[in-house]
This record gives sequence, structure tokens and C-alpha cells, in this order.
Amino acid sequence: MSKDALLAVPNVWKPELYKIQLDAPTPKPVLCERNDIMGPTRYGKEYHGQMDHKECEQMLKDKPDGCYLVRRSPGADNYYTLSLRFGQTTKHFKIFYSPEKGHYLRENFKKFETVEEMVADGLVDFYMRLHAAPILKEMMSQTKKCYEQSPYMTLHRRKLRSLCSELCKPAKLPMVQDSLESADTEIADGRDVGEKGADQEQIEKLDTYDNAYPEYEKQHAFKTHTFKGLNWCEFCGNFLWGFTSQGVKCDDCGFMAHFKCSELVPAKCVPDLKRLRGIFGVDLTTLVTAHKCRIPFIVMKCVEEVENHGMLQEGIYRISGFADEIEALKMALDKDGEKADVSAQMYSNINVIAGVLKLYLRLLPVPLITFQSFPLFMESMREKSIGEQVIALRNAVKALPPAHLHCLKYILEHLNRIASHHTINKMNEHNLATVFAPTLIATPQHMTDLSQEISMLAALISHCHAIFLIDYPKHSLQLRLPLASPARVRWLLALLVFGNVWLATVGTQQRTVYRAGDEIVTITRTKVDPSTATSPVYSYYTYTAPNPQPEVVYYTNAQGITTRQYQSTSGTVVATGNRRIAYDDGTATEGIDIFWQGCSRNPCGVGATCQETAGGRPVCSCPAGHSGNPLVQCRRDECLDHSECRGDQACRNGNCVNPCAGVCGINANCEVRNHVPVCSCPRGRTGDPFSSCRLQDPQELCRPSPCGSNTKCDVINGVPTCSCLPGYIGSPLSGCRHECESDVECSSNQYCSQFKCVNGCNQCGKGATCARVTNHRAVCECPKGYIGSPFSECRPECFGDRDCPAGRPACIYGICKNPCEGACGVNADCNLRGLTPVCSCPRDMTGDPFISCRPFTKEDLCNPNPCGSNAVCTPGYDRSNQERPVCTCPPGYTGNALTSCVRGECQSDAECADHKACIAYQCVDPCVGQCGVGAQCQAKRHLAVCTCPAGTQGDALVSCRTARNYPVARYNKKPQCPDNPCGIQASCRLNSAGVPVCSCPFGYLGDPFKECIRPECVSDGDCTEFQGCRKGKCVDPCIFSCGTNASCSTKHHVPVCYCPAGFTGSPFERCDPL
Repeated sequence: MSKDALLAVPNVWKPELYKIQLDAPTPKPVLCERNDIMGPTRYGKEYHGQMDHKECEQMLKDKPDGCYLVRRSPGADNYYTLSLRFGQTTKHFKIFYSPEKGHYLRENFKKFETVEEMVADGLVDFYMRLHAAPILKEMMSQTKKCYEQSPYMTLHRRKLRSLCSELCKPAKLPMVQDSLESADTEIADGRDVGEKGADQEQIEKLDTYDNAYPEYEKQHAFKTHTFKGLNWCEFCGNFLWGFTSQGVKCDDCGFMAHFKCSELVPAKCVPDLKRLRGIFGVDLTTLVTAHKCRIPFIVMKCVEEVENHGMLQEGIYRISGFADEIEALKMALDKDGEKADVSAQMYSNINVIAGVLKLYLRLLPVPLITFQSFPLFMESMREKSIGEQVIALRNAVKALPPAHLHCLKYILEHLNRIASHHTINKMNEHNLATVFAPTLIATPQHMTDLSQEISMLAALISHCHAIFLIDYPKHSLQLRLPLASPARVRWLLALLVFGNVWLATVGTQQRTVYRAGDEIVTITRTKVDPSTATSPVYSYYTYTAPNPQPEVVYYTNAQGITTRQYQSTSGTVVATGNRRIAYDDGTATEGIDIFWQGCSRNPCGVGATCQETAGGRPVCSCPAGHSGNPLVQCRRDECLDHSECRGDQACRNGNCVNPCAGVCGINANCEVRNHVPVCSCPRGRTGDPFSSCRLQDPQELCRPSPCGSNTKCDVINGVPTCSCLPGYIGSPLSGCRHECESDVECSSNQYCSQFKCVNGCNQCGKGATCARVTNHRAVCECPKGYIGSPFSECRPECFGDRDCPAGRPACIYGICKNPCEGACGVNADCNLRGLTPVCSCPRDMTGDPFISCRPFTKEDLCNPNPCGSNAVCTPGYDRSNQERPVCTCPPGYTGNALTSCVRGECQSDAECADHKACIAYQCVDPCVGQCGVGAQCQAKRHLAVCTCPAGTQGDALVSCRTARNYPVARYNKKPQCPDNPCGIQASCRLNSAGVPVCSCPFGYLGDPFKECIRPECVSDGDCTEFQGCRKGKCVDPCIFSCGTNASCSTKHHVPVCYCPAGFTGSPFERCDPL
């Protein structure tokens, strides 16, 4: 297919595929209706406990697509099973869970917070595989089955063209060429020193390189990624298919690609600033690429502030600033970036700025001197001479990545300028190297001896200009070495190291030619007015023997610009520290001698002191207690320490000033205590007093909220606490969701209302009753006597008697009723007198009309008792055989039963004398009528003892007759009851077999063989009117006779049960309140 034909294909693939995705079925959980199944809390009602394969297939057989449940397969220990209905079949998956990852199918698969999200993603994948085939087939047919010419590529052809153009570039940038090697090449070509056109061409070429934006090689940080929904490869333009782990994604720029396409993507990662969280701890190459700069802005800002306000600060970089101020500035730089204010007005303590710079360099994930290049730097220190060390260090820095190379050069030049004032700030190259060695070099924590690393870093600081000469093409150092021997190269580097002759960068140019035999050094530098210089760096003579050359004095101002001044001199060279620089290997016929004059000409101002360095270089400085320009005049300071100032002042830079100026933050209070400013927040405010004090906010810890979506954050005991909003459930840390969105997500007795499962009976209206809930729907009814819709409101039938019909004339509690309903007892008649019910029993019935009316029986003759007091009434008949009550005195009582029965004289024989017995409740002679005819009776122990008189014989209980003489065998019988085996009060008689039989007399109880005792009572008549005889004891008959809440009263020994006022019901069963 031609390119024009390819561009003409309509862009239809993406919309059509998205439509198919939207038509995919939605997940529908199959809820478990059993309440006895206890499962993991991460699963809801969709968990069905242990279930085998067949049972699950049967349950989901008639369910629509999208229905799913979670179960435990028999024998499964560390996983659960997800059963999903799709395409009229049931699919089963092993699912796993961990609190950190969530729900997943396999370790390298996509992770989900809930099972529902996992099912939704799977349904989309299944549905796309089932229905997207026709569109893909059409796509393949039109593109001849070539993914590289997919019609969807028309949307990305520009991006693809740009990416493909990057593939043509070399994989890595070439090494930066050393200027000395370029010079050797030119010499080999036979180019003359005086060819002005070639020099100018080289200068222009170098100028163009210097202005060009540095080309960084930033590899993509690809990681395996699982994409939700449909996504496409940004390299080939085709979709990323699959259920999980469809491709890779760059963590820095977000570039998405297939696994195979990621191997072809060029190393051109441009990080997205939105993905960078601050600047601290970010890879240096990533940061400068994202900000499109050569040096990170934080480094430039801090170096500028230190050089403007801390160049002469004693102990700069060695003395640490306040930790809280450093942390505050770090947060400001992370948040505001280049807009952060690091000026002296905001941070008067320059040590804070220096501390932030060290902190930034220390937190770099890859140190400034990388792990790969670090051995090369350490290898350079094995060289014996300085020149050889410089050559080795030049080779080492070329192994650094571009971002690290530029930043290291910038830092070392800054430290070199700091070291040039070491007589004032006490920070020479070695001291600075000691401070920065753990920062610029990655060293193990247990390593304490850094002497070699410090020596190497000190050499970098001292000779930084010679080492990084390759980065200064504008300085136009042009070399013509016809004999390009290593000795000549070492000679030139040694001259550069000790002469520092290339520091001029701006202004009008001046060319100077140095010659050493056949070797020529041409240096072009800027000429600056010496009056702008602040401190002389060095002075020396240069000459070619035997004729001396004019003296040249070089100065360096605050901006690091070197100035030279020609001074008149005599023909005789007078210098201190005469030192020969040139190397003589037998080939050089002449050399260059460089002499440092040092402090012999007193180049410093009034009151200043001059000190010479190890190489004889003069350095001017004001003595202790003085300040000013050491090249002009030094004046005595107002103070030397705090003791010379008032208590509310402090000595700074030789002046007594208010130490609170610019120290404390916004709205903070400052109090000077013994020359020291103390910052604090006023009452009612909180925060960092060194940055800002704000009004106390109890919810400050919740802004920004650490909680997820649909949550609220509350500060409890100083700790932010997350909780779901009302109506939401889930994890408040990751996000809360609605409890339900449809009724099927709730149990059968609940329904979904406002995204929450509520009781199904809540569907009933006001005043209605809920009979039951079936399939999420309530069956509502209005109570009896109420009218209206049970789903809206049930109201009373009436509000007064006038609202009721004639058949139900009374309005009782909002219901029209007949007052007789329930007012009378069973079988009772009720008649209304107005609205008052009157109860009565029918003529042929009797009873309590408020309790029960029953047919009249003969027992009713005695109710109420017509007899006298203590008399007993029993139904009987009169002479005409009509039912009549019969009154009798109960046992133990005597008298007229119709009027009154009086208790007898005695109740038992014990109450009578020994010769009398209690008969008919009277103490009488027991012999009356007890013995037979002719028998004698004698009362003994209340019994009648009958005997026949002497000369008579017979049964004394029957008769005694005159004795007759009969044969002895016929009349020789044992007496009746010989020895009387019976007990006390017992009677003894012989039965037909002649065996004595003992028995207790009437009215006595007990064992007749031991003792017969007369009981307390024999019948109710023996007890008082309010008692009854129970088992020979007179007790209250109401005990255990009536029902619950019933009252009882005793009448004629009989308990009478009734319901008290305010109660109704059967008094023999239960009385309930009205």
C-alpha cells in the first residue's frame, strides 16, 4: 500500500473498539443468603464458603453474563476461587490477596483493590476478544496484515517520524576532544602558526560548540506496566493487547510501548516536570534534561549567594547552619523551584545557603563523581608529578556524563575562588576538600580514612582551570608544536598550572606570544582596568634569555575576571622564589623562567597585610578586627565580639547591630538574650518561627488530606484519622465507595436507598406495619382501624365520637368502636346506657358478668352461702325433690347450721382428761355405749376398756353371760389383743384369723403401731373462716390458687380470684394491663 493510500484510510478503529468496550457486561455479584458462613472480611456477600465445582456450576447455570461469586474449593489452603459467568459458560480462576498489593491472579499480573474491579476488567477483556475480531480482520485486510502500516498509525505518523529520525543518530555521544590533540592534528597537517584564517575558523567553530545546547543521552526508565482500558504503543502505534502486563511504561516521561518496541526506542527521554517531586534526590541528568539547562538552578543560586556574601566568611562550608532553616529552605526549593527566595534578606546566615548546597549534592542518587569514573580519579593520584596528575585527571573527567561534567567544573571553579581567600576565610584547598569529599564522592559509611580522596579532590580544586581547559574554547588558546612530544605537552600543562595565564574571558583582547625554542605559546586574553581589581592573585616575570621582559601583574576582581598590567622594569630580574618550569628532556634548547615577586613590592592597601602562598603568590587581607578593601585601606571594626556590644545587640562583620533583623519569620516574635536572637511564635499561633507563624488550625494535619476519595480527615490526639463519609464503605486510606448501587447488591430483606443497603421495611409509610420483605420489596399494611396508603401514611379512623357511625358510636384511640366490645365477660349480655356499657348474665346463667357467665348448676345453690357462720352448704333436695341448699356444721363444730356453728370443746383426746375422750368435739365418757350387755367399762387413756365381770364370760363388746363349765380344750382361748401391740391412742381388734389389727380412731392420724395423733384439722371447719385444711394443717387457701397479676381473697375457707382495677383477663391464668 502506498503512502498516499495509507493516509486516505479513515480513522475508525479507536472509536469502534471503544464502543465495544462500553458494551461489555457489568459485574453482578451472586449474594449468599446463608448467615452462618463466616469468610474473610475482604469479601462481601458474594462469598459462599466451601463449594465444589459441580455445585457452583449448578448455581450459576441460569445466571446472566457478569454474575460471579467467590468460594473456597475443597482442599484449597492459600487461595480462593473466583467463578465468573460469561458466554453461557462458567469460568473459574484462582485469586490471591495481600494487604500491600490487593487482589490478583498471578504475582506479575494486574493488582486490584476489590474483586468487583477485577471482574470488570476481565469482562472487558473477554468481551473484546469475542467481538473485536471483525474490526481487526478489516484492519488487517486493508493493511495487508502489516502492523507497521496500521491505519491507526496516521494518528501518530509525526511522532513516529520524529522517533525514527533519532534512530539514525549514534547510540552514544563522542568523547569531548582534547584541545591538545586537536593541536597535534593541525601540526601533523603542516599548518603554520601564522595562518590567521585557520585560527579564526577554529575560534568560530569552538564558539558554535560553546553556544550549542548540550546533547544529553537520557535512557528511558522502562518498567513492566498493566494498563487499564485500551492503550496503544507510542512507537509503532498499535494497541497494547492483553489481560495484564501489556507493555512497559517510562517512569520519567510516561512513554508507553510494547516489550519489543522498547528495545528500539532511542535514548531520548525528556522527563516530565509534573513527574518530578521536587529537586532533592533527583538524578542530575534527569533534572537538567527536564529543566533544559546546563547547571541546576539550585547550584547556581547557592554559588551566587555564597560568592556575593560569604567569600570572606570564616569557616564557609565548614560551619553548619541551623538544621531547621536548612530544612525550611529545602522545602521551599522543592515546592517553588526557581521562584524560591534565597537572598540575604530572607536568609541572613550564609551558612544556611552553603548547607543547602551540600545537602543537595549529598542527596544525589548518583554522586557527582560517578561510581564508574571514581577509580580513574583515584588512579591519577599515583602519578608522581603534578603535570602527570593533571593529565590523568583530564582523562578521568572525560568519563563523566555531560551533566556531571559541567556541574563538577562549576563547583570546582567556585571552590577555587573560595580558596584564593583562605587567609581570611581559613578555607584552603585541603580544608574545602575535607568538607566536600563525603559529598562529591560516594564512600561507604564504615570508611573513616578519606585521606586519598581528600588529596585527589584538593588537586581538582587547585588545578581545575588546567583540567577543564577543554571547556574554554573562547579563551582561544592556540598551540603550535612542530615537535609534539609528550615532554612538550607536560611542559605546557606545567606552565598553565603554575601560571594560570588563561583566566581572561571578557573585554578587549591582547595577544602575547611565548617562545621556547621551536615551541610557541600564543595566549589571547582580555585587558581590564586594574582599578576594578579587588585582590591581586600573583605577579611574575617572563623572559627569554638573556633579555628580560616587562613585568606583568595579574589581578582578579570579584567576578573572577583576570586583569594584567604592564609595569616598567629594569634589565635586571629581581624576584623571590626563582622557579624553573620548563621540562628539559634533551630536546629543548631554551626554556622559560617564571619568577614570583611575592610581597616585596607591598601591593596591598593601607593597614592591610600581605602573605605569600607556597608558590610565592601574594594575597592581601585585612587583619583581625579590621574591615574594608585590602587593596585600598583597612579600618578598625566597631567591635570584635559580642561582649563589646549592648546585651540587645550582636557583633556582625565588625558592627554592633540588632541580631533580630531578618532572622525570624513572618508574624514571629524576636527576643535578644545575651546577644543571641530567640524566635518564637506568639500565643495562638504555630509553625516554624524562623519561617512563618500562622494561626493554629486543628485540622492542619489534614491539609492536604492523606485520605482517599469519599473520605473525611479528622485530627484526633494530634494524629490525622481517616474515615469514610456517611453512606460509604471501604478502606479510608485508599478510597471509599458506595455500599450499593442497585437492590441486587443488598440482601433479600434489604433494598438500596441513596447508595446504602437499608431495611426493606423502611418502604412502609407513616403509621403502617411491615408484614414481611420479599425480594427487596416490603409488604405493608395499615393497622386495624387505620385508613390510607400503607406506603405513604396510615391515619386514625376518627378523632371524636361524632366521626363514628351508629353501629360504632364511640371513638376510642382513633378507632370507632362499640363500647360493649370486650367490655363484658364470656356469655354476658351488654347494654349501652349512653356510651357506658352495662354487663349482666342471662336469666338461665350465673357468674361474674365482667369475667364469665355460665349455665346454672346445683353448686350454685351454695354461692353465695346461705348458711350460718362456720356452716357448710351442700346442694341437696327437699321433700318435693327440688334442689335446695343443705347447711351442716363442719367437723369439730356444733350448733345450728342455719344460724351459727360453734367450735367443739375439743379437737382431740389430748385435750380431754385421761378418763374422757373427745367425741363429737366434746369431752365425754368414752364408755357410753361402747361395751356389750353385762360388760363393765373402764376409761383408760381416753379409751373404753370393756371387760366381763367375774363369773361371766363372753365378748365384752357384745355381751357377758354367766360362765359355763366346758371342756378345757374348747374354752381355753387366748385373750383378744394380748399385750396390746398397738401404739398410743391406737385401737386393737382381732381379725377373723385371730391376728390383732391396729388402727387409728376416727379423727386421728399417724402410725397405729407407734402413736396416733389428732391433726390440727380434719376439715375446713376445723380452721378459721380465712383458712382451709390442707394435709391436716390450717393454711391460706389463696397460695398458688390464682394466676399472674391476679388478686385473691378468702371467703368461707374458699379462695376467690379476681383481676384488680386496671387489669383484665382470666384471674385463674393471667391478668394483663388495659
